[in-house]
Amino acid sequence: GPVPCYQHPLTGAFAIAMSPGSAPCLLLLALIVGYAAYSWMVYMRLRPTFLQMKWAASQRPEGTEEEVQDVLSALRQSGVSPIQVTDVPEWSLASLLAKADADGDTTHIVEDFDERLGWHSLFQQIRGQGAAADDLLGTWQFFFRDYVNEEELSAMALKRGAFTPVRLRGATTLEISRPQLLGGNPSATLCDRFLLMGVLPAEIMWRGYLASDDELGNRSLIWQDTSARLGFGRFCQTIERPAAAEKLRQQPWRVEGFVDRARNAGGAGGPPVLALCRQGIGTLAFRRSLL
Repeated sequence: GPVPCYQHPLTGAFAIAMSPGSAPCLLLLALIVGYAAYSWMVYMRLRPTFLQMKWAASQRPEGTEEEVQDVLSALRQSGVSPIQVTDVPEWSLASLLAKADADGDTTHIVEDFDERLGWHSLFQQIRGQGAAADDLLGTWQFFFRDYVNEEELSAMALKRGAFTPVRLRGATTLEISRPQLLGGNPSATLCDRFLLMGVLPAEIMWRGYLASDDELGNRSLIWQDTSARLGFGRFCQTIERPAAAEKLRQQPWRVEGFVDRARNAGGAGGPPVLALCRQGIGTLAFRRSLL
């Protein structure tokens, strides 16, 4: 009988791709490879900026010596010198809010080193001041956090058109509502919305309450329950207490301080800002919703 002829797998794949009628597939393959190469290039170019952001974040009160050394090691391996922290630049709350609004980025990823230190300085000014419960009622939107991880890098790459498996849909929203029962605690919900692989809608909810920690009026957000929703419409699936959200739920968020126009040394300009500290992690800023 006939002797089978060996053909290298790559040669066979190329022959199939070049066969009549395969031009659309070949074009699609070229587009995918090109986009992957572009995305890789974007991530590589962003790495020095990302590492400097982590270097700034390591200066926060919750930063550890291990974190500092890890960032310095990563900077050395990348051939990048850490920006020297000398005098912390003066940023008023109004200027920080105006800068963020001018950028037009709903994820509010702060890439500028001095701007990050400006937020650090603001947090130090209001740390431990707390806030009255009535001042906290309403809808708040995430605006800044003083710690940095791969989520920031992904958001930065996405802004430049690169691929990222998780795409945020607007800012994280915090809602604090009046207690339903007399003498009860105000309820709280936190909502993150994003797209998985660019197409699948997802939502994670944290539910809890605003608690008074002591007689001095110090307060914390205590999260009691979490859930995740994946999918579209009636095809949506709900997952109770997803593992990733449950891990974050264990940490109460302490109300560090509240800055409004009257207390803003930089002058009036913009809605109030609330600082919340995730114990052992870092501090987040939420701005009262403009809607």
